[in-house]
Amino acid sequence: MFRQRVVVERLVAALLLAAALALDVWGTWQLGHRLGAQTDLFPRWYGTRVWLLEQRSLYDPAVKAGVFAAMHGRPPRRDGPASELDDFAFGFTYPPYVALLIAPLAVLPLPVATTLWLLIGQASLLAACRLLTWFPGLSSALPPGLSNPTARHFRWLVLVAVLWPPALANLIFGQFAVLVLFLLVAVRSLLLRQRPLLAGLCLAAAIVKPQLVVLVLPLLLVAAWGRPGWRRLWLGCLGGVALLLAAGFAAAPDWVMAWGQETATYARVAAPVSTVGLLLRLAPATDWAWLVTLLLQAGVVAAVGWLALRLVRQRSGGALPEVAGLVAPVIIATSLAIPPLYEWNSVLLLVPLAEALFTIRQRLASAQRPFWPVIVVVLLLSVVTAPLALAYPNQSRVVWPLLVTAAWLGTRRLALRSSS
Repeated sequence: MFRQRVVVERLVAALLLAAALALDVWGTWQLGHRLGAQTDLFPRWYGTRVWLLEQRSLYDPAVKAGVFAAMHGRPPRRDGPASELDDFAFGFTYPPYVALLIAPLAVLPLPVATTLWLLIGQASLLAACRLLTWFPGLSSALPPGLSNPTARHFRWLVLVAVLWPPALANLIFGQFAVLVLFLLVAVRSLLLRQRPLLAGLCLAAAIVKPQLVVLVLPLLLVAAWGRPGWRRLWLGCLGGVALLLAAGFAAAPDWVMAWGQETATYARVAAPVSTVGLLLRLAPATDWAWLVTLLLQAGVVAAVGWLALRLVRQRSGGALPEVAGLVAPVIIATSLAIPPLYEWNSVLLLVPLAEALFTIRQRLASAQRPFWPVIVVVLLLSVVTAPLALAYPNQSRVVWPLLVTAAWLGTRRLALRSSS
């Protein structure tokens, strides 16, 4: 009887899961169909499709014209670049190896490709949450009598993530940042598991969006230097980067200059800004604002890099898992100092946010206090900041970087005390 009951429960659970997945696919299809060309995937899909089917360059002016026409319903005007910039026209804008990544999607109709890409984004977010809830030595760090809270913490983190404004922007509009999030979390997890070769390959793959890993890649490599397994980490990363560059030159021999020009155009359109730069914009304007911004950005990068590397070097043991602890602070430094600052790029802050929430949960579990009020606070902040992003998009971009930075810094002492 007991065995039959277990079988029935598992069957019901499987049916409910299948129904939920079917509903998710149907809803994602409806969303992808309605979004049409208004997604982050579309310019890349269009450029790759032209490259595959017409053997034309990813950075051909016709690609930008086609993207513009699809997004605005008319061809671009020919009276100078200013009128096009006002209409937010941009082309491929990514390195050409991205075309190899999405080539299987580019041969599909746009609604199908968009649906699959959005589902990939959802899977990336869920996988990142799952990896973020794995902590080595967790059971030994818990008070006696308490069970491992990994499964429950995963559910809490998923609830936070799917309702979090930076994640919602990725899930709705198909941004590439959520894929970088998964890759960086995979790097962190593989370092904790002492699998440096795979960690290096994932680190190389994360440069699919270079500005998001401009600090992560060099700092992790430098921190790993001389530790057991560092050569395999370097081999995986530098070998992966070499393969990506070779693939890029094979796809578009002149891609460096073409991508640079396309990126410069996009930068003029999007007006990239960092958290530091945005905060200084709120102050009275002066002729020296740009210099102050630059100095503060450099200061944030230098301070976080020096402190993080110093912390890693001072710890005993010298193992690669310690290097994994750099991922969160370097993401914070990137969000504060490296432009562009957009809601969707802030999804990488899920790493320090998850670490802060887990530290709080451990402390509350030790004190036998409930954790759900903390989740309620985070969800309320999400509810408040989501409409704020619509009403004040520029000003609201600074909110979550500062909130997550404060939460992560505020829980560092608790985390160090728990691990000692």
